[in-house]
Amino acid sequence: MNADLLEETVLFMLNKELMLRGNAMRQKENLFSFQKAGIHALKRKLDGYRQEKKQVQAQKDTLYEKYALAKLPVTEYQRKAIELTEQLSSLSVLEEEATQKLVRLEDEYQKIEEDMKQIIRYSHIEELTQEVVDTFIRRVYAYKDKRVEIEWNFSVDQGVSQSKIT
Repeated sequence: MNADLLEETVLFMLNKELMLRGNAMRQKENLFSFQKAGIHALKRKLDGYRQEKKQVQAQKDTLYEKYALAKLPVTEYQRKAIELTEQLSSLSVLEEEATQKLVRLEDEYQKIEEDMKQIIRYSHIEELTQEVVDTFIRRVYAYKDKRVEIEWNFSVDQGVSQSKIT
């Protein structure tokens, strides 16, 4: 296969793939706004957990002060202290779960946003440069029967995308 023809074929396939991905990304704009809203809601929830933890800790501190000033019997102090400690522990677990979920959502959102920036940046490629190849193409297989197979560097739902042309 002629090198120029191979380059032209790869460039054509890359442009086609980028157009398909660009269209898919535009369709995902509703998902983006949904994800943004989800991230925002999760941040508010996380702030709520943190505020509630501060309040419970303040209650626990006040409880200890009353106990230290002998305004509260030992048994009542211990019972209430255990309740507040359990409440703090529960809030810490909720806070940790929300934090992990927020990190996952933000990473996913950022990855999609970066993919879209790459697609926009290279949407009208006119020549195949080394930078373009390094960015988008993992491998190109050219077979004797004039069949070309491209293994893309970007993923389709966390897998590797492949295109074939004959």
